[in-house]
Amino acid sequence: MKSKIYNYQNEYINMCKTAMTLLIALFISLASFAQSPGINYKAVIKDDSGNVMVNQNLKVKLAIIDLLDNVDYEETHTTTTDANGIIILIIGDGTEDITGNYSDLDWPNGFYRLQVDIDIAPYDSFITMGTTAFQAVPYAYSSMDNLWQLYDDNAIALAENIGIGTDTPTELLHIYNDDKAAINLEVSNYTDQTQIEFRNGSETGFHSFYRILNQDDDLRFELDTDLSGTGEGYESKMTLSNSGLELENGTRINEFSTDGTLAGNSNNAIPTEAAVKAYVDNRGQSNYWKNDNLNTNYITATSTYQPIGPVLIINKEFSDSNIEVTLNSRVNGGVFSSPSVNGINFKIRIDGIETTLDNIGSIIDSNTIDFLSIFAVFEGLSVGSHTIQVYASTAPFGTSSNVGLDPGGWNGAIIAKETF
Repeated sequence: MKSKIYNYQNEYINMCKTAMTLLIALFISLASFAQSPGINYKAVIKDDSGNVMVNQNLKVKLAIIDLLDNVDYEETHTTTTDANGIIILIIGDGTEDITGNYSDLDWPNGFYRLQVDIDIAPYDSFITMGTTAFQAVPYAYSSMDNLWQLYDDNAIALAENIGIGTDTPTELLHIYNDDKAAINLEVSNYTDQTQIEFRNGSETGFHSFYRILNQDDDLRFELDTDLSGTGEGYESKMTLSNSGLELENGTRINEFSTDGTLAGNSNNAIPTEAAVKAYVDNRGQSNYWKNDNLNTNYITATSTYQPIGPVLIINKEFSDSNIEVTLNSRVNGGVFSSPSVNGINFKIRIDGIETTLDNIGSIIDSNTIDFLSIFAVFEGLSVGSHTIQVYASTAPFGTSSNVGLDPGGWNGAIIAKETF
């Protein structure tokens, strides 16, 4: 508890030279000082009419006495009241007429009282204003070697750095242990809060505050800043829970995947570096298939497309890949059955299905062998096995006999490639 002792004293002082009577109102409080373990002392100086005495020079003698009226410590301050008749001193920080050693006071066991003496300029003599008992120990000297003070319900460290497990702390708080250095934050219920804050800047000025907060099964990483114009107060930027990791924007992440094929196609998984490398390496090595034994059979072509020659079996590996097919071969267009046959067309199909991303090879003269080059791209095919084959039909009507690929066996070929 913050120790405060208020000593209101009304005593008339007969001053010989000034014939002035003073009313001294004294206020004493225990306060915290970063570098000095002193006691904050505040007094209001008034005359006998209740008027404050402004800009008044005076001396104040402060004595700390024990139960036997021994003066264990005494000091004198020369000061001046302010515009409100107030003086503020620090007991233990005096520089005049010092008796005793303030740091040697035995606060826990001393049962000390404060005696105040006032001497108004031109400093004829001190007048004792009385004594007041300290109601609380201002510093835990005996137990903490003058390093701590009490303020309200708080213990305040006066040292520069505090070491736990080390006698050479390098930071304000330095914890060391050979096996385990840990801080435990604990509350009764999971709906309560445990948190750590990192505060750079001032609440009323430029600032960037970060907070790690645990509540309701969520570990939230929050930011309060005026540097980005996002508004005032803490905003959650990232949340870790039993369901996974969730960023401020976007979907929740619940897995770091090592699957180098990315076959899961998940919105909730992040691939590892090794998985990404495997995926890129695999995609960079395209799959190829080839059939250069095309001179296997001949057909009679009609106005309906029908397969001709051998098949090429491929095994598609990736779901988002395309299949590119090229035919380079001499082709026998056959003998047209009638003048109504204007020519014969050739196309590439996969699983009997044609594509719009291709060109058609054509022979327009009967009983002619010509070199054809056909290219086709197939999109959206499923992963797995597929059949590639060349198809032929007459245009617009009639038939053509003895139609075949690579007549004479000149190593014409169908080549397929899986691409991205």
